[in-house]
Amino acid sequence: MFSWKKFLKILGTIFLIAFLAFFEISFISLLPAPFNHFSLFLPVIFFISIVVSYRQALWLGFLEGIILNIFSVFPFGSISLSIIISLVVVNFLLNNFFTNKSLYSLIILGILGNLIYLFNLILIKFIFFLFGIGGNDVSEALSPFVLSESLWQNAFNILMLILFFYIFNFWGKKIKALFL
Repeated sequence: MFSWKKFLKILGTIFLIAFLAFFEISFISLLPAPFNHFSLFLPVIFFISIVVSYRQALWLGFLEGIILNIFSVFPFGSISLSIIISLVVVNFLLNNFFTNKSLYSLIILGILGNLIYLFNLILIKFIFFLFGIGGNDVSEALSPFVLSESLWQNAFNILMLILFFYIFNFWGKKIKALFL
């Protein structure tokens, strides 16, 4: 049976995915350094995974990764795969170790998820390099990932997660403002 509520929810999700992808591609990537290292979709996906729904975050991450793969220098599917692996690890850590949804657990899971995402991208690009698909030089395979770039990306993602946390905490009580 057709439901307008479900239709509008799916349509809103599609617009969210398209907005995040095109905003990151057309605006954030053109900012001066170090602001161009900010990844808007990672904090959104991690926040949705931790606070709203893990399953919904997997779908959003997969579709967002497909859109970003179209405009990426990485092999097709590598961003989607990296997002999904990082979401699976973040969900495992959330369910088994960080059982409360506090600001501290959100920050730690955001940092770990971002580092896992970056490590997976490096690993996938390096595997393609080993098979002769991704370039001729090892430094070319690892060039997009300088330590300072990943630190800036982590810092911006933490700030976004903190902002999302306080906005969501203001409107709802599904997460805890403090650890205790």
